[in-house]
Formats: sequence, C-alpha cells, structure tokens
Amino acid sequence: RVQNDKIIRIPERVVTVRKMFAMANHGYGIISIIRRFNEQKEPSFYGNDWNKAIIHNTLTSEAVLGYFQPKTNIDGKRVEDGERIQNYFPRIIEDELFYAVQAKLKQRNKYRGTGYRFTRKPGQNNLFAGIIKCAKCGASLIHLVRSRHGYSYLVCGNAHKHKKCEY
Repeated sequence: RVQNDKIIRIPERVVTVRKMFAMANHGYGIISIIRRFNEQKEPSFYGNDWNKAIIHNTLTSEAVLGYFQPKTNIDGKRVEDGERIQNYFPRIIEDELFYAVQAKLKQRNKYRGTGYRFTRKPGQNNLFAGIIKCAKCGASLIHLVRSRHGYSYLVCGNAHKHKKCEY
C-alpha cells in the first residue's frame, strides 16, 4: 500500500507471509500450505482461494527482502530491465529464512518432471498427468502415492484442494 508517497506494510499480509515462510521452512509443501490456508479461511491476497501461483510467487520473490527488479516486455516476454533496487519495499523476511526456504523448495522439486509426471520411483510415475479430467467438474486428476500403505490412486485436483468437487 502507498501512503504519503511511501510503500508501507499491510500488517495482516505481513503476518500471512511470515506464516507462509514458517510453514515452508518446517517442511510444508505448496499444496499443503494452500490446503491449510483455505481450510483456515486465511484471506488470499487476491480475494479468491489460495493457489499454487500465489504461494510459489510469494515464497520465491525477493520483494519480501525489499528488492524490486524492474521489468519490461520484449516480444511478449517479461525480461529484466536494469539493476534490481534494494530497499524499494519494506523488508518482511530475513535473508536466512528466505534462503533456507529457497533451498527446501529446490530440494522438493528435484525429482519433479514436466506436469508432475515423474517421481523418485519409476513405478509411481503418472503418465496421465494433464490428460485425464474429473468427470464431475473437469479439473485435472492428480496421482497420489501412499507409499507407507503400498498403494496409489487418482483424485480430482479440486477435491484434493478441498474445493467444490468431492470425486
């Protein structure tokens, strides 16, 4: 928010961002954070339910450290335009926590392939990722693996995020 030509913190959003970083640092994945925020009715930054883009962009943006990277459009693509500006935004996360979360996100994504088709164990790969849809709501089906229990199954992506579908 801008007040008197100065960017100021929005206290309730600062609390939410710090909670998000704490959860990611304690091993919660993006989907788990989405599910928890939606279950707890945590207000999203954009008025709708939380989604992967909002969580991922918040956890990976250096804006939480106070940086701003000017960008421009060239041939329809966003590209950096000039040096990043330090202390442009109010800092809300410390470097140590930010970079710890970046390392954890990178480690979690180490085995991810295109469309989440590939896992650490070839027998658990989801070759149907992005191809089959829920018969009730049309969302993509996701492959859940319950290795401790020895089985895997497909579930509606909306149902997995506790949205309107129950299939």
